[in-house]
Amino acid sequence: MSVRKVDLTTICGGGLPELFARELRDVMANITDINTDPKKPRRITMTVDVYPSTDRATCALELGITSKHAPIVKMAGSLFIAVAGETLEAYTSDLRQQDIFDEQTRVEAAPVQKPYILQELREKQS
Repeated sequence: MSVRKVDLTTICGGGLPELFARELRDVMANITDINTDPKKPRRITMTVDVYPSTDRATCALELGITSKHAPIVKMAGSLFIAVAGETLEAYTSDLRQQDIFDEQTRVEAAPVQKPYILQELREKQS
């Protein structure tokens, strides 16, 4: 049996560096997610709980590691409500707005903007 002093690389069988690497990967994925605020800080918190025995000669250890990510950025928009019979419906434009062009003089409308799609970094990595 080899005896080693306890440090950050040997505590709990050497699990701390592996746990830290996993949390760091999650934080980096959150940072590169275009749907999050790039200026918000991210945090990795490591805890070591030490439970001494009654004779104070040995201790039980528990490692914990958590990370706090930046939330998805809020989006703003609007909708127009219309009544269709007894049903309420939502539209992107006001249906009460009259069309100023008749069918013959109507110009091709500007392309409709694509919807904002939340992207997952994990999808890109696949």
